[in-house]
This record gives sequence, C-alpha cells and structure tokens, in this order.
Amino acid sequence: MKRNELKDVLQKLTTVYPFKGDKQILLDEWYDEFENVPYKTFMQAYKDIRKTEQYFPTIAKFNEVIAEITHMSSDKAWDICKKFLNANMDIKEYNELKQQYPIVFEIYREYKVSLTQEYLAKQTFVKAYKEAIRNERN
Repeated sequence: MKRNELKDVLQKLTTVYPFKGDKQILLDEWYDEFENVPYKTFMQAYKDIRKTEQYFPTIAKFNEVIAEITHMSSDKAWDICKKFLNANMDIKEYNELKQQYPIVFEIYREYKVSLTQEYLAKQTFVKAYKEAIRNERN
C-alpha cells in the first residue's frame, strides 16, 4: 500500500473516531506496520472494523481482521483438518490437501489431532492455527 493511500484511510479513521494524538506519528507507525498489505485488503479491514468498533482501532485489531480476510476461517481450517483423518481418503487426495493447505497439515501432524476427543482437538487446532497465521505475518 502506498503512504498516501494509508494517509487517506487514517484521515477517515481520525474523523470517524475521536483521536487526540499526533497524526504524523500515527501515519509513520501504521505505515511501518502495513506498507506490505495490499490497499484493497486494508480497505476491507477498515470497512469491517468500522461496523463493529466503538473506539479508535489498534494496529493489533487491524492485524487480526486482515488475517481473517486473507486466511480461511478457523472453522473451515478445522473441516480440512478432519479430512486428513479420513481413513478412506486415497493418497492422491491426501497429497493434494497437504500441498494446498500446508499450515493445516503442519498443525494436524504436530498435534497428532484425532477425532476421539473432537471438541478438545478442535480447540487446540484453532489456537495453533491462529498462532501460525500470526507468525506467518511476521
């Protein structure tokens, strides 16, 4: 994203939400964080955030929403993880899933997910998946 594009979005944010800080420092800090995020993705995050946030959103909130936009939901990732557990899946399909969803596969293998305790397995998987998304961003 270009600096002037971010400046326009921050101008909207500081108009919609009360902001008393230094706008130049705000622009510098946010640009350091989001310069590699496509403008279209950042604008989608802005649109999603303004629907739900009462107060000026943080960098962390934008990162969270951007991760949700650019990655599949935790529930969808869990559904794919369960496919890895399917004993009837042929090796070709298994390898295709493995290649298409490497983060899901890595977590599935690392945590040795099983369906015997699905609720606990899902909670562990979702936590690891969200952590992997955060780590991928950094």
